[in-house]
Amino acid sequence: MSKYEVQIPIAGYFEATVEAENEDGAIQAAWDQIDLADDADILAQITFEYLNQITTGNVLHAQLNEIAVEKVGE
Repeated sequence: MSKYEVQIPIAGYFEATVEAENEDGAIQAAWDQIDLADDADILAQITFEYLNQITTGNVLHAQLNEIAVEKVGE
């Protein structure tokens, strides 16, 4: 049986309630709250990429838009 590394793209969002002077300040305050260091061990297996936008027109800013499989051994 062979070994494979499989990458599965994940879509989602982070939600935070913050206090700020304006929308730009609110966005920065939300970014400042992103801290996943104390969450479940499964997070060690997930690579997160934080983006302001996922797409612009027909341009995808994420690293992965479909499942990727690579054979890594026998």
